[in-house]
Amino acid sequence: MDLIQDIRPVSELKRKTAEIVGQVVETKRPVLITQGGRSVVMVVEVEDYQKKMRRMQLLESLAVGRQEIYEGKGIPQSDVLKKLEQWTRKSK
Repeated sequence: MDLIQDIRPVSELKRKTAEIVGQVVETKRPVLITQGGRSVVMVVEVEDYQKKMRRMQLLESLAVGRQEIYEGKGIPQSDVLKKLEQWTRKSK
């Protein structure tokens, strides 16, 4: 992401909304919107945002799991595999 290239003031967003949205969709790059010289929002493509949110949720889940294992709260892999096997049998 080249933030230097993809920075626009909020006044430009007001005047050229369709153009900026078109740029985001075409280039698959977000556009940083500034107000009073400060970064305030990013315009991003919905699909890209959803992918990033799913990745973030997965990473958060992995971090929680890792912490639980560290605290001795984990479930042995063999138990998980048995439960998974039971679950797949029931769903057939």
